[in-house]
Amino acid sequence: MTVGFQRGIFAHEAGLGTAAVAYGNTSGTHPAKDAIMSTLGVFITVHVICFLVAMCVLVTGVWQNGESSSALIISAYQTVFGRFAGIIITFLTINFGASVLISYAYIGRQCWEFLTNKRYILLDILCKER
Repeated sequence: MTVGFQRGIFAHEAGLGTAAVAYGNTSGTHPAKDAIMSTLGVFITVHVICFLVAMCVLVTGVWQNGESSSALIISAYQTVFGRFAGIIITFLTINFGASVLISYAYIGRQCWEFLTNKRYILLDILCKER
């Protein structure tokens, strides 16, 4: 249970300040709606998705086979999807990793622009987004 709580806490970034960077750069005119959406994102990530994955592992009975992490999820998915389970989990893991890299690159750029007062941005030469 301790490991489950630790992973549940780190499944989202509530309170770390990264959501403020993302939502602060939107063109929304209603901060309360943005706050509700960010809260809803944490709720869906932690309570809905983690619950569904846990139920998948418990219902299939693979939690007793001694595996952990992605191997445990692949074993649970193999009961339904057969040999395609590894491909599905691999695709989802790569997709998650790419989305994390892209979002942190954006957050890092926004922080760098703030710290340097929008000077020393080498990517502006390549992107010309402004």
